[in-house]
Amino acid sequence: MIIQEFYYDDKIFLTIVHENMDECIKIRNIDDTININEHIISFNEYYVDEFNLDDNDYDLFIEGFLDCNNEKNPYKDYSTFYKEFVNLNHVNPFEDNSPILPLKEYNILSNLIKEYANYNFTKYSFGNVLFFSPIKIKTEYYLDNPPYVKITGNDVKGNVYVKFKVNEVILESHIIEDIADGQKIFSKYDWNNCEIEIYDGDELLYKIHHNLTRNIDLKINMNTENYKVNLNKSKKQFSLSPSNYESFTNNEIKPLEFISSFLTDEKNFYSNFINVEEDKCTFLRKNEREKAYELFDDILKNSGEIWIFDPYFLIKNMMILV
Repeated sequence: MIIQEFYYDDKIFLTIVHENMDECIKIRNIDDTININEHIISFNEYYVDEFNLDDNDYDLFIEGFLDCNNEKNPYKDYSTFYKEFVNLNHVNPFEDNSPILPLKEYNILSNLIKEYANYNFTKYSFGNVLFFSPIKIKTEYYLDNPPYVKITGNDVKGNVYVKFKVNEVILESHIIEDIADGQKIFSKYDWNNCEIEIYDGDELLYKIHHNLTRNIDLKINMNTENYKVNLNKSKKQFSLSPSNYESFTNNEIKPLEFISSFLTDEKNFYSNFINVEEDKCTFLRKNEREKAYELFDDILKNSGEIWIFDPYFLIKNMMILV
């Protein structure tokens, strides 16, 4: 396993352990040092066969599974099992009592950790020890006809569940049992994102939500040579730099892009103009009388004048006003 240790002066403030790593990394040892104000931030990476930790030194223990899209996951292509020992009492040496903006020094520190560990460091990470055990499963995406997904890796096994989607609309779904390395899953439709989950029995091994880039639109601003402009009634000159905008697309626009654009505009409309909390519509099915009573009871608790238009409340052609 690979151990990555970060020090503030000579005191360690973050440890990241990468399990399930290749033994060929044994010979690698990395050291680096930067200065932040008058303090020395150092980094050391090395390989060990075993890493022991005293659980009594930490206040919280978190254990679970991180999918490929999780911000705490340093691998991105792989899902990972994860353990974190949290030290709530560790002193943050960069604390400036500002809850809004981080210090410039903190940004330098965060960039160093991102460079070597690909970990999104936060002020809550000070004093913690994290274990990551990546699961060697990856997915590849092909825009052939028909488009398909390919699953590869040494840990590929179990059953895979795939949803091909356009925005939030599920076009089709697949369940394939006993998958193997190199498994291909074909789709009947064009899609712009998909969700994939792989289980070995009840254990989740892999999860990803992938957005597929089918078109790239480039808008380029091209500046020509500057020239001077004189004002009619002044000696002052202005320097102008004319520019032209050009648009390039790497692929032909397909119906999928129009559908995606329509669904995106519709979603934005819902978000901007419809108050879901105020506009409530409930559909009742046959034999849901108790649900109707509960709904009616909730309505009567609201203040103000309420009109109910329903044939079941009609008595002698008169409408009841509650």
